[in-house]
Amino acid sequence: MADYTGMPVAMASRDRHSMVYLERCKGTNAVTLAIEVGAHIKLATSAVGRAYIASQEPEEQAKILSVLKEHEGDNWSKVLPGIETAIESYERLGYCTSFTEWKNNVNAVAVPYIPKDGSPVIAFNCGGPSQTLTRDWIENDVAPRLVELVRRLSTVAP
Repeated sequence: MADYTGMPVAMASRDRHSMVYLERCKGTNAVTLAIEVGAHIKLATSAVGRAYIASQEPEEQAKILSVLKEHEGDNWSKVLPGIETAIESYERLGYCTSFTEWKNNVNAVAVPYIPKDGSPVIAFNCGGPSQTLTRDWIENDVAPRLVELVRRLSTVAP
């Protein structure tokens, strides 16, 4: 996926109010995000965080949203619509996005992997500069490929 898009592709898991990168494949594009393994990114505004939230059962989603509301404070009214859109997108299309909401000029798409053995959810994402990784490219090419990648993983992993 990183080779195809030229953008970094990563997997992350939740750590309180953020997602922590567990692994990352660098893309070949000269202008990419320099986020390394161990980095924390916002749960509420990143595609990978939204994918995690969207993958949870409604009761757990409500708990997460309550914690995030307190954590985000006055910014909550700007953050909540993006999360709600991501949950709807996941239910309808199987992926979540963030278009310049996590960082200005950064677009990303993410898909949660829900292990069958009850292990914690891991989300996979692909992100990059918005001028390169456009909304159109994400919605019409990158997102379906990422959904398929996680679907294939689900057929071989626990």
